[in-house]
Amino acid sequence: MMENIDYSLVISLVSLAGTIFTFLFYDGKIKKQEKELNKYQLKKNHEEEQDIKKANLRANIYQNGRNKKLKIYNHGQAKARNINVKFDKDYKYFISENPFPVEFIHPQGFQEITLSIHKGTPDRFGVVITWDDDYASGRTFEDYIQTF
Repeated sequence: MMENIDYSLVISLVSLAGTIFTFLFYDGKIKKQEKELNKYQLKKNHEEEQDIKKANLRANIYQNGRNKKLKIYNHGQAKARNINVKFDKDYKYFISENPFPVEFIHPQGFQEITLSIHKGTPDRFGVVITWDDDYASGRTFEDYIQTF
C-alpha cells in the first residue's frame, strides 16, 4: 500500500510541475505578445494623430468645356496654409492666371488654374506645391502633369 501512495504522490508532483511549467511558459509568451500588440497600437494611434494634423495637397488636370484646368486639391484631414505652386519652367504662354500663393485650402477643398492648351504646349510639365499645416511648415509635393 505504501508503494501505491508513493507512486500517486510522484505522479501528482510531476503533473503539478508540468502544469506550472506550461503556465509560466505560455504566460510569458502571452505577455510578450501583449507587449508587442500594445507597442503596435500606440504606434498606430500616434500615426493617426499625426495624420489628423496633415494636409495632403495633390494636382491633376481635367477638361472643363473647351479649357483645361489644373486642380490643386487637399485630400488630407487638416487645413493647408500658405500654399504656393511653382512650375519647372516659365509657362506664361499657357497658364493664363495663377492665383497662387493662396492663404489656405480646407480639407477636401481645391483651387484651380486655367490652362490654355494649344499645339505648342508641352506634353507634360513639372509642378511643385509647397504648404504649411499643423504637422509641419514647408511641406512639398512634386509631380509631372500630363497635358494631353
